[in-house]
Amino acid sequence: MNANDVIAEYQSSLRAFLLSRMRDPSDVDDVLQDALTKTFQNLHTLQSEEKIKPWLFQIAQNAMMDHHRRRGPEASIKAGDL
Repeated sequence: MNANDVIAEYQSSLRAFLLSRMRDPSDVDDVLQDALTKTFQNLHTLQSEEKIKPWLFQIAQNAMMDHHRRRGPEASIKAGDL
């Protein structure tokens, strides 16, 4: 699976995932961009395409947590989603 295939198939579901967990919708696109960048940088390490979906969502989760740490205590994660 190449980078364009990943975007075409998973971008909207990753965005929905982030929207459901972040308070500020304006931050979602930044986090999504970070997640996709990390995905493309590490796509060659994925050993099985069958595991791409959970791998992508874990990257998105990690990008959201990185964003939260950068922003500090007022960050944009909804309570109960940690």
